[in-house]
Amino acid sequence: MPAGYLDDKQDASWLLKVGHAYTSVEEISSLLLADMDEIGEVRLGDVADITVIDNADDSYARLNGNPGIILSVFKNSTTGTNEVSRNVEKASSYLEE
Repeated sequence: MPAGYLDDKQDASWLLKVGHAYTSVEEISSLLLADMDEIGEVRLGDVADITVIDNADDSYARLNGNPGIILSVFKNSTTGTNEVSRNVEKASSYLEE
């Protein structure tokens, strides 16, 4: 999912994306943050400790004391809010049937 742009000193723009499904700590650690002539490549693992924590058993929702679910809806930058709202309303009506 696009999350904006980063600009460098030569006024080049780089698309920043989020939401990639990573398969390992090593893959995350090896993400390239910067590649500069003065210092070379800087990877995420060079500047951060990467830890995977599985808290799936701790994440839950309750509604009036009963188990529930949380549904999050996100729109991309090229879709209008009204269109997303209408589609969510249609899908909700369908799910309630």
